[in-house]
Amino acid sequence: MRNEFVGLKYENEEQKQKILNSYDEYQLRKLTFLNDYHKNNNTRFQYFSGYNNNFHYAEVEKKKDLMHFTSEEIETLVASCIYSIESTKSGLLSFASGYCSYAKNVLKEIDVNPVDLISAKNVIEDSQVLLSRKLIPLDLFYEKCAEMERKMVQIYNIIPLILARYGIIGIDLKQMR
Repeated sequence: MRNEFVGLKYENEEQKQKILNSYDEYQLRKLTFLNDYHKNNNTRFQYFSGYNNNFHYAEVEKKKDLMHFTSEEIETLVASCIYSIESTKSGLLSFASGYCSYAKNVLKEIDVNPVDLISAKNVIEDSQVLLSRKLIPLDLFYEKCAEMERKMVQIYNIIPLILARYGIIGIDLKQMR
């Protein structure tokens, strides 16, 4: 297996092997795909990071490779990223589509690309509906802030956390963490 890109930066062959040894079969297949089909390391890194954060755990839990997921399973995984911006969700669908096309056309392990059956627009709209259900109305938010102020002496420690939870999404949330 050719692994120029291994998901993390390394300085020597020993570090590279240590990184590769830490991955399971699902991750190694994605690295092979990324190395074969994407020349830009930034693209490879973005896709691999998105895969690791949003798809890999589901593969491990279901004990099956992403290529064997149904379109509904992939759609659910992407739609569940309710705090992600549209471009992130589009990137996840693009990665899944590319990988499943690779599995179909190159590996010949599947007959149909399940992502072809997914409407990207619907996935993004469904995410926004889910997000709106998780957020509380503004008047209730102010009420909760007032209640905390009455009950807590050090409210200044709590307010930034609440604002982060309800006011910051996407890349800004990652930077805040």
